[in-house]
Amino acid sequence: MKIEYQITKQDFLAFQLFFTSQSKQVKKIKLRSTIMLFAFFMIAAIFCYIKVNMFSTVYFIVVAILSIFIFPPLYKRKLKKNLIKFCEENYKNIGDQKTILEFEKESIYSKSKMGESRLNVSEIEKIDETELYFFIKLSNALTLIIPKSEIENVDVLRTKLKSYEIEFNSLLNWKW
Repeated sequence: MKIEYQITKQDFLAFQLFFTSQSKQVKKIKLRSTIMLFAFFMIAAIFCYIKVNMFSTVYFIVVAILSIFIFPPLYKRKLKKNLIKFCEENYKNIGDQKTILEFEKESIYSKSKMGESRLNVSEIEKIDETELYFFIKLSNALTLIIPKSEIENVDVLRTKLKSYEIEFNSLLNWKW
């Protein structure tokens, strides 16, 4: 099976957003930061309570509770902004890039502006499918990005990828 498609800067951003959202380390940092912010405001509330300043005590308790709900979306928005900046800096010279992939029984042949390679199926760690993309994660920390909008028959490609009997995650409801 052979497919040809274009990779754009937007595809690289989608890739960065997806893998960042799936990162255990990023989730851990977000949780830890939320807890630390909550603890900071609660300590301020306790300090105000000790000083017998009830208005400030109530204020800091309310802010502490609100921080649990407000900080995670703010963190997510800041992270997205940083990823957009990262993509603009690191992918500025890439432009739209034509890619050819040929799926064979034991390997995948890849050809693009960056070069040619033959990847053994055994090098594939996992395949993630979202509503708009297939992400084929390789053991050497590289990922093949396949935008579904560029593929004529997505079902045939999905069947071919599943035939490799590699971990296949269908995350069709994934949203940043």
